[in-house]
Amino acid sequence: MTTVTDDPAVAADFGILGLPSIPDPSPAYWRADTLRAFADHHTRLAGDGALASRRAAHNQGPAANAADQHISGPGGTLPQTSSLAGHFSLAAGIHNSAARFVQHGKARIAAYAAAAAALALAVPQVRAWVRARAQRLYRQFRSILAKFGEIYRKLLARIASRTSRVPSGANPGVVGAGTGRTTAISARERQAVHRPQPSGPLERDMPLPRPADLRFERNDEGLITAVNGKPAREFVEEMTSVRSSEYLARREQATDLAYSRAKAGPVYTLLMDRRTGKLYEGLNDMLRHVPDDLHPLLRERYENFARWARANGPFKHDEGWPAGGFPHWSEPGTHSEVTATSRALWDRTRNGETVTPETLRELYFDNRLLSDHYQGIAARQRIPCCANCTNFLYDTPNSAGYFTRYPSLGDSPLAEFTPPWAI
Repeated sequence: MTTVTDDPAVAADFGILGLPSIPDPSPAYWRADTLRAFADHHTRLAGDGALASRRAAHNQGPAANAADQHISGPGGTLPQTSSLAGHFSLAAGIHNSAARFVQHGKARIAAYAAAAAALALAVPQVRAWVRARAQRLYRQFRSILAKFGEIYRKLLARIASRTSRVPSGANPGVVGAGTGRTTAISARERQAVHRPQPSGPLERDMPLPRPADLRFERNDEGLITAVNGKPAREFVEEMTSVRSSEYLARREQATDLAYSRAKAGPVYTLLMDRRTGKLYEGLNDMLRHVPDDLHPLLRERYENFARWARANGPFKHDEGWPAGGFPHWSEPGTHSEVTATSRALWDRTRNGETVTPETLRELYFDNRLLSDHYQGIAARQRIPCCANCTNFLYDTPNSAGYFTRYPSLGDSPLAEFTPPWAI
């Protein structure tokens, strides 16, 4: 990759201002590709382990039990390879994010350097002042990059320590993820069956209404059609508007990291389970990789989507940015609507229900933008599912609609979509 400071004109501007060159992000992109290949390899190994586990489950006796324990038990090959796959995937994402930050930052500095150098040449009297300002900007850039590096190192160390441990006493398990079959799950997923998913920060002091506090009307199938005398869709949309506005107000106060742009990303989702009446909310979590506790039904969709993306990528994103491994530049599975859906599905599983794709049709969600603007959409406006989330929730009723590519500026969201891998 040619760096922006390899351009002779830009290099000359940097020389006038006394700025050193900016690191080339190419090695970070290369490391990200390498780590992603390692993650894919261990994902395939985990898939082989899951297949072996399912075969062992069809047999009985000490040998079958020993084989199942070796594959799925504490310290077994399946949780270990799943942990390594997640670890490598996170590391790849970190390298890729760092490279993007460098590439974006140096383009900004190069543009400033060009303008500042022109001013310094045109007005020699301000050259010293311009150089001092440019060097201060450069030092700030390097300081921020160093902080990113320290955060990434700590995050990697924490994830490495977590993914290397398998909970003692964990029992091998399976969770229903489709009609007439089961899907092997990781040790952390087995824990998630018995552990409620974490609530959003707003729920700490502004809890969502409980089903017992609401008045429902239902259709012949038992699905909720109205809440407190309002159509269910209208109720969800109004709740989404109110709570997303509250998130924005608390973000502006900037007193809690949970509401900050660094932690909570640009989209808020409110979801209703139209069977149980329970409400769930989700945020785009900017500090996560593909969640380890993603519900198996959604995890299966992620794996199918990832295989299709590997066969059909890379995908072109913004002009001047490198192509990505998925249709949208973000990490699949980390957005608000997928988080809220996963929480709802885990509750169904904990209640002893076999979750199938039909379960998704009993849910309903709405999205609101928390950023100032994004792809032509303003804050508090409805925002469709991105091209990645569409591949998770293409058959889940919602008010938002679906985008199938990025950038999506100027595109009209689709009301219906079936991913190529699902046909």
